[in-house]
Amino acid sequence: MIYSLDDLRTELGIELRNESGTNARYSELEMNVAIRRATNMLSEYFWHTSQDSSKSFVSDTYTYTYDEPVRNFEKVAFRAGNDGVYQYTDSWYEPIDGTLVFMGDHVGGETIYVWYNRHPDPYPDDLTLDGEITGSAATLTIDSSTPVYLWPSTGYFKMNNEIFKYTAWDADTNTMTIVRNQFNTAVQSHADDSTLSYINLIDKPVFYEGVKDLAMAYLQRIRIVDIPASEAQGNVTIMREIMEGYRRWIQTHRMRTQKQTFTKTNSSSGMRTRRRGK
Repeated sequence: MIYSLDDLRTELGIELRNESGTNARYSELEMNVAIRRATNMLSEYFWHTSQDSSKSFVSDTYTYTYDEPVRNFEKVAFRAGNDGVYQYTDSWYEPIDGTLVFMGDHVGGETIYVWYNRHPDPYPDDLTLDGEITGSAATLTIDSSTPVYLWPSTGYFKMNNEIFKYTAWDADTNTMTIVRNQFNTAVQSHADDSTLSYINLIDKPVFYEGVKDLAMAYLQRIRIVDIPASEAQGNVTIMREIMEGYRRWIQTHRMRTQKQTFTKTNSSSGMRTRRRGK
């Protein structure tokens, strides 16, 4: 299942029996903060492969810096000429942190395709649609009062029952370029003031379960400090059980998410020594 921020809030509300309306035990803001903190904590244990094709070769330029939180470059390629064939090699570039340094000649204008490992982004707060859009719209405008600056430059979001991909952002006009009906969702019209809820695409369902469970633990901690003394002991015990169980959860799933590494071995054997007199 693909989870947006709103989906996670809904699941948390069910798990925590959080009633809706003004009497809700946990506010939307509290749940957003808990989810964001949980994502940040788990990001060191989970990574996923992403592709960047935003850069192209420029004549006499050999250094290209990537702004994404790159962990490790897996593969770099470019399309040679017009034959449509990707060229792969590890001998004509050198990865240095988030920068690729090319050491050979290249043709200006060719797109650089980079595959790399990265940590998941935190879930930024929701945005609000400014003006309705029809089923054929290829752009949309965001209400400037919502936290546009917190969202990545490209990504996915859910609005009502449709999932969108956004590929470009005009910061001056708060306008997104969008691709419709992603992940087999139907194209819909959307009313003014509809909510855009960010989707964090990572291909490990256990990551979402971890975010939900840890966010629940954070929310329980929030309530411990302001509940009646008569209820405190029970809540503290629950909180301790959640955190102790969660440490075991991390230990169990951490190894499943690490990139497999191979130890380089030397195939040559050491020199044999002879005893004196032999």
